[in-house]
Amino acid sequence: MQAFVFNRRFWATAGVVLFVVPAVSALLVYALGLEATGGEGGPLELAQEALLILTALIYAAAATQQRQAERMASVGATVLSVVFFLREFDRPVTGAVTAYLDSPSFRWHETSLVVAIAVIYLAFRWRLIPVFVRYLRTLHAGPYVLVAALLFAGGLMDGRHWLWGIAYLPTAIEETAETAAYLIFLLTGLHVFRAARRAHALPDLPRQETAAARRLGSSSAPIRS
Repeated sequence: MQAFVFNRRFWATAGVVLFVVPAVSALLVYALGLEATGGEGGPLELAQEALLILTALIYAAAATQQRQAERMASVGATVLSVVFFLREFDRPVTGAVTAYLDSPSFRWHETSLVVAIAVIYLAFRWRLIPVFVRYLRTLHAGPYVLVAALLFAGGLMDGRHWLWGIAYLPTAIEETAETAAYLIFLLTGLHVFRAARRAHALPDLPRQETAAARRLGSSSAPIRS
């Protein structure tokens, strides 16, 4: 799980995110108002959808260059990104498809499908579970805990329309927390992808160096007359 070890630079970047996202959200509220900023189809929600699509693609790309537990973790992060995207993807009901996506039935079908895939996948990869248990016992999983904490904090505002006598303030807070969470999730994906690329390239270096040495040796061999 070396690709999932996060350094101080990552945490510094996450700290910047926790400052910048609320600041940008405040500017949007000032320019557009609370309802437009945090409402359905607003700038924060559109940003969340874009972040989740990018996160899914990046983790999927990382999984193609990983093995064993790291690949399993990246596949799980990809699926989780898609689930979050479908959760955030709210559009006006204009037909049968959008009506289904907006219905409780879709949520149940989505959950059932994800659980079924997870159970089957875990059945074939059960021997890797101890690796994840050891990883979770360390502090390296901190970024994902932070993402979960931000989503939980945003969820506390879900369904509320008033806070401190201000309409739509809970929605704006919820969307701001979720945007920060998804941006940090994207940053974890970028970190994992870069680490996977480096690790994928390392096994080829000894072979390349050996081949180069052989070519050098053959070219420097004495010429017999």
